[in-house]
Amino acid sequence: MPTARTAHIISFWCGVIFVLVAFYLAFFVKGSTFYTFFALGSWLLLDFIDYKLNNTSILSYFYNSHHYQAFYLLFMVSFFFCFIIDFVWGVKVLKVWEWTDYGVIEFVCMYLFMNISFVLSIYELYRVIKTLLKKYIPDENLFSLRLSSLRKRLFYKACLILGIVFFISPLYMVIYNLHHLEPYILIFPFTSITLITDAVTYFTGGQPVLEQFIHFNRLKSATIAATIFSAFIVTEGLNTFGGEWQYLRVPFYNIRFFTVPLSVLIGWIPLVVGMISMVNMVKHLSYKASSHKSLSSFT
Repeated sequence: MPTARTAHIISFWCGVIFVLVAFYLAFFVKGSTFYTFFALGSWLLLDFIDYKLNNTSILSYFYNSHHYQAFYLLFMVSFFFCFIIDFVWGVKVLKVWEWTDYGVIEFVCMYLFMNISFVLSIYELYRVIKTLLKKYIPDENLFSLRLSSLRKRLFYKACLILGIVFFISPLYMVIYNLHHLEPYILIFPFTSITLITDAVTYFTGGQPVLEQFIHFNRLKSATIAATIFSAFIVTEGLNTFGGEWQYLRVPFYNIRFFTVPLSVLIGWIPLVVGMISMVNMVKHLSYKASSHKSLSSFT
């Protein structure tokens, strides 16, 4: 098995190739499916940058044999959320967007490769930006909000319940024939990712991402804002040329940020935060499992 350094060098060149293929497909091949290449390539490139900056990365994390199961768990969790929110709610039920010229093979590639790569690329983008910004922005909280353990527990119980309600909220549109509200409802399933995964993180003894917003941590809040904006610009900008997906019924369709409906940018906020929360939860659960195994073997 190659060393972590060798694996990162290999991943870097694979990332370069995938991104170049994605750019070629997006700019020169009409009706191509470029985004799977781009998501995978950008993750590998960002992972390499993270490794060079911090001597660690998510690939290093999964490369460790103790964390193989964490990758499988992340794959299953991302598959579950992406399939239900994107395909079931977004495409089939609410018809808010469509994946252009997608057949069975394209959807298989999406759920086997694209979605997990997207989650990991967003997480690595966040880590890289945070590393670059910490030279200029202090890692400090602007607010010191102290909650008793009981109130904190009640807060995350409410997050979990609200997250489940938000996740299934498109059903209410169907049951009660609220078709005029359908374009607006998807913001709730996107938000449910953070609420559910952060609640699980808290109840298993971890540090939820939501607390960075509650305390308004200067570095992490600025990092998340920069991650959202840069991911939106690059992804939606490429799709302007590639046309792999198109929006059909998003709110305020004619109010645009360049050529993309402004409401899409708003949707990227809970999407990006949800991806970071998801990886944070899986890493914490993996740490808990590893610690438990070590303790069991010791005792």
